[in-house]
Amino acid sequence: MENICSMSVLLANICLVYTLACVYYYILTRNIGTPFNKSLYAFQKKIKEESTNTRRNIFIQGTVIAAVILAFTRPFKDCV
Repeated sequence: MENICSMSVLLANICLVYTLACVYYYILTRNIGTPFNKSLYAFQKKIKEESTNTRRNIFIQGTVIAAVILAFTRPFKDCV
């Protein structure tokens, strides 16, 4: 039986990068906690900003790592 693959390789790679980045984000942030929700003080905005920056950087790292892995493994190379 012939292997039929009729998806957009670019779209498949983008979706896989996003999925892998989400998994990476989840693993690295599951123990960080939610400092904003735990704090009722005046410095809430600073805590939230720091937390947001940390989480954003982790997500970007995951996206780059996933893209590099896909560039080397090319899991959808047989699709046209």
